[in-house]
Amino acid sequence: MKKLSFVLIAISFLLMVNCDHQPTEFSINDLRNDYVNLKNSLVSEIEHFRGKPFKRNITIYVCSSDEYSRLITENTTSVEAKKRQNDILICEGLLHKGQDYFGSQSSALSNETAGFYKDGTDSIFVVVKDATKKMSLDDQSVIFHEMIHALQDQYYPLKSLLASDCSDQYFAKIYAIEGEAELMSTNYLFKIYYGSYQDQATVMSYFSDAEIEVERMLDSMHLAGNALVVSQPMYWMYYSYGPEFINAIVNENWLLIDNNIFSSMPLKTSEILHPSRFTNKRELLLDVNTLNNSIDSSYVIYDVDEFGEVLLCTMLREWDNNSYKVIADGLDADKAIVFRDAQDDSLRFIWYTLWENETKSTAFFNSYLPLVQKKWGVTLPDAQSDLSGRMFVNDQKNRLYIEQDSTHVFTIENYSPESLQGWINQLRGVKSYVRGIAKEKQGKKYPVFIKKRLVRDNITQFI
Repeated sequence: MKKLSFVLIAISFLLMVNCDHQPTEFSINDLRNDYVNLKNSLVSEIEHFRGKPFKRNITIYVCSSDEYSRLITENTTSVEAKKRQNDILICEGLLHKGQDYFGSQSSALSNETAGFYKDGTDSIFVVVKDATKKMSLDDQSVIFHEMIHALQDQYYPLKSLLASDCSDQYFAKIYAIEGEAELMSTNYLFKIYYGSYQDQATVMSYFSDAEIEVERMLDSMHLAGNALVVSQPMYWMYYSYGPEFINAIVNENWLLIDNNIFSSMPLKTSEILHPSRFTNKRELLLDVNTLNNSIDSSYVIYDVDEFGEVLLCTMLREWDNNSYKVIADGLDADKAIVFRDAQDDSLRFIWYTLWENETKSTAFFNSYLPLVQKKWGVTLPDAQSDLSGRMFVNDQKNRLYIEQDSTHVFTIENYSPESLQGWINQLRGVKSYVRGIAKEKQGKKYPVFIKKRLVRDNITQFI
């Protein structure tokens, strides 16, 4: 059997474009008409496939790649705000020093996007790089994919659906949303390639191959020096892991997507990577309000977030740890806080992680130490053990403290010497609870800086 080309890459992105004008229906009317005719022909097929009708008509717009590039690169975000956001990502270990979130993001989007759906508008935008060419098989798959997003939006308004408390929760939802669209469009891709819909085992083998191809691509990009956390892993991985999650939950019964997934969205990326955890519905959360409240008014909170398994995988990979999947598997919950000391204007980073068992927490502790050394350009002293059996590293010169005990690992980076012991005591006392069983205590409310919500004035990107 002739294998399909690897069209997973750059099929499309789910984007919300916040701008005052729509891309013009420029002078390739014949091509636009082809897309409109294709859209019209797909309506009944998608309705039959998904078992529900479109509520409203979908409009197709065509824009050139140059026009799209201008759209995503125009912004009025201040230089100061960009610097602060980059500094936060660097402090958290999600960027290397000298890397720029905004520049890398623009490059990834402008070079790879083939189409997108603008939520709340019933509008699909196709990005055309060569107006002289007719629609390809990939182009047809793009329209099908984006029409699934349009159908999703008409039943479950995507902007509201994606409202999230943290990065990990957002990524879990976007993996599910993109997973359905990619799974549906790939089924359609097989139909137009082979002349009929194929059995689901054949389709899913494609995604298994796609995972391998994604890993190879990411390795190549990493070796080339790309800022992976900024652009690639979140995009490419949800096009391969998202469909596998959807298929595992509904097992070809597409009607269950609404009842089993969209009515109760996954809230952690570990549920995407390990679907049985979504089925079991036991989500651990951390109560860190005591710690939050201990950060006094001399500090300015920049970010309170939960990274989760996917971002942890990305972070470990970014710092050359090839065992990132094995190490990240077992993360139950985490909480990261970045705050600025008004006295010396430096950023401080506290990150608490909770693991399934001591073996997992020990593995992460041993993996995180070399990451910290690379991140800050230092050589840490050897790990020590106290009388209670806790493992810890305290680099007083560079003000870095990392501790592992039982199922937790926490780090306090660029710490204030006079505050260190107080923070250690607070972190040792962090409690976990299961969502829905115990309510989180109310403490100070801080603005949450979520990686997927780095907003330009003209475009908000769904990673």
